[in-house]
Amino acid sequence: MTVSQETTFHVRRAVGGDRDSVQWLAERLHAPLMQVARQVVDGRLDSRIDAEDLVQMTWLRVLPKLEAIQPRGGRYTPPMMRYLSRTVRSLHGELMDKHIGRRFRELRGRGFDEAEEDPFATVIDPAPGPRLGAQTREREHVLRGHVDALPEQDRLLLILRGFEQRPYGELAELFSIPEATLRVTHHRLLQQLRTVLPAELVDELGAGD
Repeated sequence: MTVSQETTFHVRRAVGGDRDSVQWLAERLHAPLMQVARQVVDGRLDSRIDAEDLVQMTWLRVLPKLEAIQPRGGRYTPPMMRYLSRTVRSLHGELMDKHIGRRFRELRGRGFDEAEEDPFATVIDPAPGPRLGAQTREREHVLRGHVDALPEQDRLLLILRGFEQRPYGELAELFSIPEATLRVTHHRLLQQLRTVLPAELVDELGAGD
């Protein structure tokens, strides 16, 4: 069974509620998804949510909707990472909007419903989500060190293209750099990534290049 076939197998079983397949997907994609969450959270000085909580919330929202994810070029990993990353950003935005709205009402002296909790106070009960093993957490720690050591532009390119699977056209406009140059740089970054992530996962993430 190839890597793409294995991913397809587990996605289909996870859609049916198979816990082992849900766990497989969570373990496989945790490290890159955490880098997306860290970039989202660290980019907001007023953010009070932990990146790991945000990832946990993302899985709880995405798991019931796995059936909606369609493979791209016969592969599930790229569209799954794109869908997960969008959900990370969406959830963070929702939490920030609720928190800012609550603070605005406080500052205006209008008060708030005592039963209304700060959305960051009780973000999530971690029990229902996938539980991660020590090896997965160690992989995330190593990947974090690798990503943090990159120059800022390379780090952002790796997260936005490699992990979030954003199109090169969008990134070329964002960075004001030709697509061809971004492709070369991203290929180099993926090759370096093989030192900290399984080669087959890196191949999946770079399949669209």
